[in-house]
Amino acid sequence: MKPLPCFVCGGSSIGVDHIPPKVFFPERKDLLAGMPDMRRQLLTLPACAAHNQDLSADDEYAAYSVVTNITNNAISRHHLATKMLRALRRRPTLASTILRSPRGVRLGSVEAVAFTTDRARLDRVFPRVARGIFFHLRGTPFRRSLYWTSPNMAYADMTRDPRALIFERADLPRDDPQLPYYAGSIGHPSVFTYEMWSVPSEERMTLWRMVFYEGFVVNVFSTDE
Repeated sequence: MKPLPCFVCGGSSIGVDHIPPKVFFPERKDLLAGMPDMRRQLLTLPACAAHNQDLSADDEYAAYSVVTNITNNAISRHHLATKMLRALRRRPTLASTILRSPRGVRLGSVEAVAFTTDRARLDRVFPRVARGIFFHLRGTPFRRSLYWTSPNMAYADMTRDPRALIFERADLPRDDPQLPYYAGSIGHPSVFTYEMWSVPSEERMTLWRMVFYEGFVVNVFSTDE
């Protein structure tokens, strides 16, 4: 039987990858009474040897970066207080790796703690999730370069990437036949939802808006490279 094409490059797959990574979803043993199973119907996609490498450390790093966002929902806070906290207790050095250069900041009337993130590690996670969504919806890999940004993140001087709010400012249509629109959730909508706009004949006209825990937004764009 011919191997399925890799969701990233189209090469022959040797295994599968979870999109989004499972670490974002609470384990069943951590769920409170009445909480739904967050890991049902997770998306598994075929991946080749080059794109089936162990990225669990980067996935974990991204999950901590997202789950500590102050505007997330109660599921995020519960996930942080259970599975994520267990990992920090088991590996004390993990905290210094994730929470680099912590400093107090004020967000409006709210005091919070900001820390420096490793952009290169997040680059290996968020674009991969966007590519997985594209493959899931269109059945073919997205081959162009991708750039991501988030309105929940800021530069060292606390200014934001102006592209981070493009979806809010552009008011992209959700009913224009010239710009096909897709929306859905994976696992559970309280953990991950997505929107995608994509012109079938022009890949560079593809945009993703991904939301983790109803609070952390990641906007992904195709580039001209």
